Amino acid sequence: MGPIDLKVSACDTNGALSTSEYTGYTKGGSPLHIHPFQDEVFYTLEGEHLFRVGDERYHLTAGDTIFLPRNVPHAPCQLSDKGRYLYCFTPSGKMEDFCGIPHFRISRVSSTSVSRKNSAAITKYFQ
Repeated sequence: MGPIDLKVSACDTNGALSTSEYTGYTKGGSPLHIHPFQDEVFYTLEGEHLFRVGDERYHLTAGDTIFLPRNVPHAPCQLSDKGRYLYCFTPSGKMEDFCGIPHFRISRVSSTSVSRKNSAAITKYFQ
């Protein structure tokens, strides 16, 4: 993943939402995951992206928007050499802390390697 630029902080909205801009310079994306407490909205600025949302797949290019509801497994994937999009979490919760804004990388971890104890701790953290 590429750098993340925080545009609107949870501190600015009293936790109601946060907005960031992602710029990617390589093809690929994050692993399939869920957010138990946050919805997400993505607005594509540049490049081609494939979003998996539950069992559905959506191809997005510049100007396209997609809504990802909480508790639905999803994964964005950049198909082009360069891509950019804006995305919002609502409510923001502690997603900025998790992402280490302004820059972060998601390690690819098998879902079977996350224990129930770790999963419960992560879920509690984001409440």
